[in-house]
Amino acid sequence: MGTIKLDQKKRQKFKELVAPRSNLQACLTCGTCAGGCPVAGWEGMDPRKLVRMLQLGLEDEVIKSDWIWQCTNCERCTWACPMGVKFGEIITNARASVPREETPGEIQKTANNHRETMNNMRLTVEDAIESFEWMAEELQEEIPDFELPIDKQGAEFFCTINSKQPQYFPMDLQSIYKIFYAAGADWTISSKWWEGTNYAIFTGDFDTWEYTLREQAKRVEELGCRVMAYTE
Repeated sequence: MGTIKLDQKKRQKFKELVAPRSNLQACLTCGTCAGGCPVAGWEGMDPRKLVRMLQLGLEDEVIKSDWIWQCTNCERCTWACPMGVKFGEIITNARASVPREETPGEIQKTANNHRETMNNMRLTVEDAIESFEWMAEELQEEIPDFELPIDKQGAEFFCTINSKQPQYFPMDLQSIYKIFYAAGADWTISSKWWEGTNYAIFTGDFDTWEYTLREQAKRVEELGCRVMAYTE
């Protein structure tokens, strides 16, 4: 086995970014985190090894590894850790350090869609409303007095949905409608910024994450809603 050369400059850079929030230095390498990790062992990596590599200044190796994307960020490791190491902070910031164009798969493209078109599937306002109303009309055959509130001012609940539903699984919308109806809730679906799934959280694209959330919150305030209901 060759000698590992430590890069003190890289180690300091990473600590300044993550260590204060992740409690990185408290790790005892006890392995409790790895015991509950669903991807421990993939590519010979687990949460404990991840922390040790970062402590040794091997930041580039971590950022370039596929393991940070295989991690589900379920944070079982964080809940189990006796020292309170916040692995989610480490993974999220490692992903954020990857250039956006090098993010694997379509996940960053989906986040970009959200920012550019207000939803992940690039549905226009007109197409989305058409799907919302189509499913409401069909539901009225079962519940004749059901009415779909779109852009209702002052509603208590602002309903968000996963854009895959109007795009691919429109019947799922009826399940959401039925729950609000059965509860007798005062609710609405907005014609804009109704997307309930924010993929920027998974890519570490903090700028897009904040932008889309702020725009959605702005829409909630415009309609005067009190509660944002995530139905996914």
